[in-house]
Amino acid sequence: MELVYAVGSAEGAACALVASYAFPPGSMVISALGTHAAKAAGQTPRLYTPDGELQEPVTIIHYLCDKSDSREVLLGPEKNIQAQAEVDQWFSFCASRCFQIASSSDFNEFNAALQLRTFLCGNNLTLADLVAMASLYNAMRRASLKELQVLKNVTRWFNHMQNLPGIKEQRVQDFSRIELPISSPDELLQAAKALGPSGKQQQQGKQQQQQQKQQQQKQQQQQQQGGGKAGTEKRGDAASPQSAAEGKKKKGAAAAAATAAAAAATPAAAAAAAAAERPVDDPMRLDMRVGLVRKVWRHPEADKLYCEEIDFGPLGVRQIASGLVQHLQQQQFEQQKVIVLFNLKQKALRGFNSHGMVLCANSADKTAVQLLQPPPDTPVSPAAAALLLLLLLLLLLLLLLCCCCCAAAVAAVLLLLLLCCCCCCCAAAAAVLLLRMMVVMMAMLLLLLLLLITLLLLLLLLLHLQLLSASPV
Repeated sequence: MELVYAVGSAEGAACALVASYAFPPGSMVISALGTHAAKAAGQTPRLYTPDGELQEPVTIIHYLCDKSDSREVLLGPEKNIQAQAEVDQWFSFCASRCFQIASSSDFNEFNAALQLRTFLCGNNLTLADLVAMASLYNAMRRASLKELQVLKNVTRWFNHMQNLPGIKEQRVQDFSRIELPISSPDELLQAAKALGPSGKQQQQGKQQQQQQKQQQQKQQQQQQQGGGKAGTEKRGDAASPQSAAEGKKKKGAAAAAATAAAAAATPAAAAAAAAAERPVDDPMRLDMRVGLVRKVWRHPEADKLYCEEIDFGPLGVRQIASGLVQHLQQQQFEQQKVIVLFNLKQKALRGFNSHGMVLCANSADKTAVQLLQPPPDTPVSPAAAALLLLLLLLLLLLLLLCCCCCAAAVAAVLLLLLLCCCCCCCAAAAAVLLLRMMVVMMAMLLLLLLLLITLLLLLLLLLHLQLLSASPV
């Protein structure tokens, strides 16, 4: 396929940015035409495909996403209709403005949407981010330092976007890097705390308390006025039925308002407690686990990617893609214990579903890269766990066999006693004695069986604890 667009055209730049991200280098030709060449070529942008020629920017972008290996990443998962609708909403928002965002109201809408998000639609890049970047590029390039500081969320998001792989290589002529002011970690933490219990939620709580106080003051004033009138009309008489009914209505409304305020404050308090328990800079948000690399092969469609099968013991086997082809040989990767970020979402990388990230360390000059490995004696192999489980099963069978032998011996003794008692003259007394002995023996066997079951449960608990301690870092 080949995409032809005019340099400086916002619609063409949006198509080119989507094409450069959706298709790897070499699989698609992106031709940028100058002013005179674009006039001679006619209408642009144009996309030449095996299915024919496309000219409308919206149609071109949809076609590029449908033909890309990252279709579900760009347009959202097929089963998640809400995510797809959100991506389409932002795409339509940018397309309706001809992919040129310049008004302050539009900027404020983007800034509000990015306040609590890394990307416009969730936690990963989508088509909405690409077309939004193309639509905001010219305005961001002309924005003053003061404007960029006011729109901190947009500035942070745009700087993140232009440094992502697939965009920072600058395959598209219209998207050269823009130097933007970067917030320090302290400023980011302060902004995050401002959104916590001491910020927005606390302000909402104060507003609710003020409203409740105002309502209570109004109710007290109304009750005092009503009481004064009733006293002037009839000093010793009770209030009229109508005023009593109104008083009941007011009390019911006040109780309903208090109940609604308490219900509204409960989720806010729960969210505040959760935020206090897990601060933004808490390293325990990362779930790092030890795994054994069972198999490594080259990605069939990406020259820089390895595909790995990593065994995490009782947690199963996962497939992960890592860009380590230029740094490690395949033999250096296989059968190695590695540390993996385990709680990352599954993501498709050139058609390969990668579920996790292998951690590495590089030198100061970034010329050497090595795997971040745990101590050599860290147990992760499921073979050891299976062997231990087999030993436990054998022990259980042995214990059951012992119980059966004991039961057979007891039965034989009881049978002999029964025969002896039959031969004796005092058969009744012997029968009672035999019955007592049988009850005692059965109780002993039952107690022995309970002890064996308890021992087995303890062994299984120890096995479970050992397997759990083998996986986390």
